[in-house]
Amino acid sequence: MGKVNVETAKSEIHKWLEFKKMDEEKIEENAENIGTLAKAISAGHLILDEKFNLIHELKWPILADDDSVVCDKLNFKPRLKVGELQAKTQNIKTSDAFALISAYISALTNQNSGIIKQLDSEDYKVAQAIVVFFL
Repeated sequence: MGKVNVETAKSEIHKWLEFKKMDEEKIEENAENIGTLAKAISAGHLILDEKFNLIHELKWPILADDDSVVCDKLNFKPRLKVGELQAKTQNIKTSDAFALISAYISALTNQNSGIIKQLDSEDYKVAQAIVVFFL
């Protein structure tokens, strides 16, 4: 059983999208990503805070060699400036989808790209669903 019912979770994502002033067309095109984010909220892995940051509690925290936790959550800001993105994408090929999405995740969370590369595929799926709304 989820921590938040799915309808409430979808409502939270729609609040975030409204804050971002997202076009209705982009919202409709990304129904699957909205569903992914709503499921993450419902399960308690994603939270929308009062400043419209999406806080992603990782299912699989990133650990150091000694098993200490290096990163257990990612805080996605709701807005992204071109300069922030440019700093993270200047050395990647735009044809490399993983590198591009990872750069966006890094820019949105202010997290080192080396940490982002260590995300588990389940956690990456949620991060990717967030990034889609910044592309």
